[in-house]
Amino acid sequence: MRRSTKTAIWGVGILILALLVAVLLVACGEETTTTTAGPGTTAGPTTSATAGTTETTAPAGQPVTGGVLRLIHNATPQVVGFWPKMGPVDEGGIFPGVERIMRFAPGRKLEPDLAESVVEDPDALTITVKLHKGIKFHDGTELTAEVAKWNYDLGAAGGKLQFADAIKEFEIVDNYTYVLHLNYWHNQLLQSLGWVPMFSKDAYEKNGGEEWALNNLVGTGPFMLKDFKRDQSLTWVKNPNYWREGQPYLDGIEVTIIPDATTASAMMEAGQADIWQAADAQARSEMIKKGFKVQTGWAGFQFHLMPNTADPASPFTDQRVREAVEYALDKPAICEAIGYGFYFPLYAVAPEGEWGGDAIVVKREYNPEKAKQLLAEAGYPNGLPIDLLAVAEAGGRNTGAEAVKGYLDAAGFVTNIDIADPGRFYGSVFGMGWKHLAFMFSGNDYNYLMSCNAWWGPQPKTNLASFARPDDFKALFEPANMARTEEEQKAATAKIVAYMNEHALMIPVFHYPAGIVIADYVHTEYPMEGGFVHWSWNTTWMDKH
Repeated sequence: MRRSTKTAIWGVGILILALLVAVLLVACGEETTTTTAGPGTTAGPTTSATAGTTETTAPAGQPVTGGVLRLIHNATPQVVGFWPKMGPVDEGGIFPGVERIMRFAPGRKLEPDLAESVVEDPDALTITVKLHKGIKFHDGTELTAEVAKWNYDLGAAGGKLQFADAIKEFEIVDNYTYVLHLNYWHNQLLQSLGWVPMFSKDAYEKNGGEEWALNNLVGTGPFMLKDFKRDQSLTWVKNPNYWREGQPYLDGIEVTIIPDATTASAMMEAGQADIWQAADAQARSEMIKKGFKVQTGWAGFQFHLMPNTADPASPFTDQRVREAVEYALDKPAICEAIGYGFYFPLYAVAPEGEWGGDAIVVKREYNPEKAKQLLAEAGYPNGLPIDLLAVAEAGGRNTGAEAVKGYLDAAGFVTNIDIADPGRFYGSVFGMGWKHLAFMFSGNDYNYLMSCNAWWGPQPKTNLASFARPDDFKALFEPANMARTEEEQKAATAKIVAYMNEHALMIPVFHYPAGIVIADYVHTEYPMEGGFVHWSWNTTWMDKH
């Protein structure tokens, strides 16, 4: 039976990212069809880094089945089964159990995952999705078009589904096919409306809804969540009915939360862990010297000093004060002091090599006298007391914020570092706002136009609570998103990045490539394949050891 279900014009807002972030693809030109190979397909060769700037071919060999992989992280998800309330750490932490309609793939492209095919037609204003048949959730219920609609509705109602207002009608064609009829088209829709995670509707409704789902997960992924102890551990066991034949290879995954770098390092050396996901730059450098591999990919974090421009009382509504912050910083020296060869100075919000990475109108290099002059012109000849919000690292410190404070104080600021636990820090950045400056990252996606929309745009995935977007800045996004050719999109992205640089809307500090410390017997393509927004746990395996 052919049915149609009308949708409301949904608002978009609040938290997220995807570890950071959200996914990808640029849709351009005429009707485009994207199709995966059949179930069981594995990704092709990628690269891995054994030092800060050295890359080698990923290990070859036939996958070995069995074994429980032990992973060290510094934080668990706070929410595991309710997408509307998930933030970056949450979405990354549930990769073993949850899959999406489309996924990040090797080669920085978006491809169908739970979908057999996705057909986008910009002229007809439709996106047609055909699901693989026979995909079961961990509770034995089937993924159907009706269940997919329920997940879309849940995400949209909770403000999680970016560009949800583009959906005019959700048409269910049959059990496995649905069509999104659109109010409008632009090149960001597919990466948002295709990158939707699927959870069991039946489990949600039978077990009490949102309150239950906050702590319980029923997805379609290769592993089932057996035990979840918030801020302590997650235990995943193999899904015996996984829809990709012959996968997963591992019997399970044990995630242990170890905030202390010394303890985590000792566990890796003692053979008590196989992957260390949250090692900082110093730890990565030390682990390489001890014979471990640091595997990196194209994605990474851009660390910025984010000024509060939303509060009219904030001194950072004055561009001269924002510029003074950037002139105060000796970025190469900061990178050399705390980056251990993994940090690179940043002068635009987009890193070098990404779209807009060279769109620097004013390169504000280290000039403390210029910073003092700008502060005086802004009305602070005797200094400006400010609060710098930063998240607590191992030992309760934040080395980046400490390095920044020294330079700011030398240039006329009087800086108080406000070290916050992750809950208060991210709650402030993504929710309630911060007072003056926040030392915070942004991420980069398949291309930087996606990142611009996710972080800086008028309909962001990441609700940076104290970041004001001027009207003339917001106006740059419509032509960028409507552009069909890649060259047009690149040029439009450069205008967005250039505006942010010229007006000092963000103060970039350094770029930090994503990476993990792994034992030599572990075979995984994270984060090489899809940055840090996808981890193919179904194809991860270990040699006998």
